[in-house]
Amino acid sequence: MRYTFIYKLLVGALLIGAISSCNNTTQKNTANNRSNLPNTGTFGKPFTDSILYSAESIIERLKTEKAFEVTVDGTILNYCKGEGCWITLTAGQGELLVETENKSFALPLNISGKKAMVHGVAHNTYNNDSIVQPQITATGIQIQ
Repeated sequence: MRYTFIYKLLVGALLIGAISSCNNTTQKNTANNRSNLPNTGTFGKPFTDSILYSAESIIERLKTEKAFEVTVDGTILNYCKGEGCWITLTAGQGELLVETENKSFALPLNISGKKAMVHGVAHNTYNNDSIVQPQITATGIQIQ
């Protein structure tokens, strides 16, 4: 009984550590580098304006398609305080999780409330409760 509790505790701690991509050590090191980034501009690969999608249209299209290229604009609600590898974006009546492709670029600090245009691939992911969650893997993000 005692070993089962310790085992569960150890497994839980390992899972939390593995799931957390924005750990404190990385957060301190990356935050120093990110503080030098401008608060506006293009991050990642440059892209041109194309047909803009709303969050609703992306969610609807993901019901029948596995993945597709999109450009969407909206307002940044929240952002990764550690590595700068994700944002949540309101676009129309919906909200989307946006992750940078392979963490190949970082986003600046203090960007909540700023307008952003995101280009990348829309697809579904599953959260811890196996609920479908629309997401964009961004190759480029323009922050205004």
